[in-house]
Amino acid sequence: MRRPELPASVIERRAIVYVRQSTLVQVEENLESQRRQYELAGHARDLGFRDIVVIDDDLGVSASGTSARPGFESMVAQICQGIVGGVFCLEASRLARNGRDWHHLLELCGLVGARVFDVDGVYDPGLPNDRLLLGLKGTMSEFELTVMRRRLLDAALAKARRGELRFGVPVGLVWERDGKITTVRTSGGQRLVPAAEVARLLAERRAVGPQSGVSRRNAFPGVITKVTRDKVSALVEIQAGPHRIVSLITREAADELALEPGNEAVATVKATSVMVEVPR
Repeated sequence: MRRPELPASVIERRAIVYVRQSTLVQVEENLESQRRQYELAGHARDLGFRDIVVIDDDLGVSASGTSARPGFESMVAQICQGIVGGVFCLEASRLARNGRDWHHLLELCGLVGARVFDVDGVYDPGLPNDRLLLGLKGTMSEFELTVMRRRLLDAALAKARRGELRFGVPVGLVWERDGKITTVRTSGGQRLVPAAEVARLLAERRAVGPQSGVSRRNAFPGVITKVTRDKVSALVEIQAGPHRIVSLITREAADELALEPGNEAVATVKATSVMVEVPR
């Protein structure tokens, strides 16, 4: 990319390098794309920017407009504040795959005088010719996504017509060559989960991060109001909104959790049965 002539009013502001890949598989395997996107920070430095921020919160998130993108939202918020002088991306599809996000971003950049940079050059969305070219780039990016979706759907439909379509099955079930789904069991009759499936599930769990397996309807966040300890047990009282919850736990558990009045805590309720009575 040739070195453009940028006014001081642009260089003195912040440069945002937006890094994004659409899926977790791309994040793990398409490392060259990541490297090229992160290298844009060096290009911004060569152009004279000193305040450079890399936003990579949207790695593994689609830009089709159906998923929340905290990184993109943060970038838009900073542009609205007028502190951004340049937005760097590898190509238009990294910023947005839908016209709504793309044109909204261009409109904001044009209002505050921010430039958009990609591998082909630098553009001023406030100028009609640059805005036209950026609009075409965004339209092509959105159309490309539509074509890819259409190809994938057509391929799936063709496989279905031949009876060869395969989809993911629950753990413990496998596809046979004749197209049937069977259960893998041990000699004792227990369902057997293949080691490869366990490894895949663990990889997905690590990629997503820790998740709570408790329904929010059974969890009551509140504040500890009283803790009564004896030699063996501890009685903990929690005020969760309008509810007063009392729990009897071991003293050892209360000491390990350092439960004291005024601390925040979450009461998790688990019951094996529910009794219903009517007033008489």
